Amino acid sequence: MACKEISTFHHNWILLSRGVGYFKFVEYLKVAIGSGCKGYAAGRAVWQELTNFNNPPDWKNFLQTTSVERLKNLNTLLH
Repeated sequence: MACKEISTFHHNWILLSRGVGYFKFVEYLKVAIGSGCKGYAAGRAVWQELTNFNNPPDWKNFLQTTSVERLKNLNTLLH
């Protein structure tokens, strides 16, 4: 697998979300961690649905709830 090959070249690599959805990114991160990945960089995987909301109160709610829970879950996977 590519993740194991990356680990042979660099021991401290991270996985980038590259715009995939959150649930797909979780799957990818689990595989990557099992192959030596040390962290992640995720933007759209965490807040992608934010563009579906039309007003700032909804944005704020999404960022303070769903996005925070997603980040907590991703961090839990790492530890």
